[in-house]
Amino acid sequence: MTTEYQTFALEKYKEEINYCSENFGKSFKEIDPKRVNSYIYEVDVGYITYGLIGEKYAAYGDYKKAAQYEYKDYLQYHNCEQKSLKTGVWFKEDCWPGAIGEGPVLGHVINTLEMNNDYKGVLPYYKIYLDDWVSRMEGKTYEEKHSILKQKAETDSEISRLYNDLMQAWEKAKKLAKTEKPKPLDPAVQNHEWFYSSKQKEVLKALGYYHANKVKFMLEKALKHKDPVIAAKAKGYLESLAKGTGHDTKH
Repeated sequence: MTTEYQTFALEKYKEEINYCSENFGKSFKEIDPKRVNSYIYEVDVGYITYGLIGEKYAAYGDYKKAAQYEYKDYLQYHNCEQKSLKTGVWFKEDCWPGAIGEGPVLGHVINTLEMNNDYKGVLPYYKIYLDDWVSRMEGKTYEEKHSILKQKAETDSEISRLYNDLMQAWEKAKKLAKTEKPKPLDPAVQNHEWFYSSKQKEVLKALGYYHANKVKFMLEKALKHKDPVIAAKAKGYLESLAKGTGHDTKH
């Protein structure tokens, strides 16, 4: 995939993310489904959820933002679940799960971070995962509930497997957090993020990247930038490409 084509795809994902963010919580009947581009969510969920935005960011290539929205999805579902337990009513529009076929779980967040070697960033979510599980046990205090969970893990083979898998994965993540570094964003994704930055320095770095990789349509887009320095730089880069040189022209 050429840098130009990859950047074109990133622009498309960005448009979908922005549209989903602007219409969060709305039914697909209220918006233009083509601008969301997710037939599965349209049919099986029917609403713009945090989980959908998380999926869009994952496809875009920004795993940290994907994990953030997956966690928001979990929080919304968790809070709605607690509300429904108290009222006996399931608030579909507010609580519909972002994960197709099941309620969103923190495992999605953990998997997203660990797939990108972000073991330091994943550690808090293991604690939240355990706390959520403990909260579902009988008992008045956290200690009592945790004790009951461990007792069930001793007598129930399935709970034992799940509990031990969780604790072992947590310990492994703690060790890896000391040695592993998170994967950096792909250069195309990083420069696309910089292009839309509010910091002039970052936008200029993105323009240099687009000039070097001959991504003309992004340089043309920058011609309309409100910052005259950025607009002038984009103009110079375009003139350079038109002349077939690899250097800036004076402006």
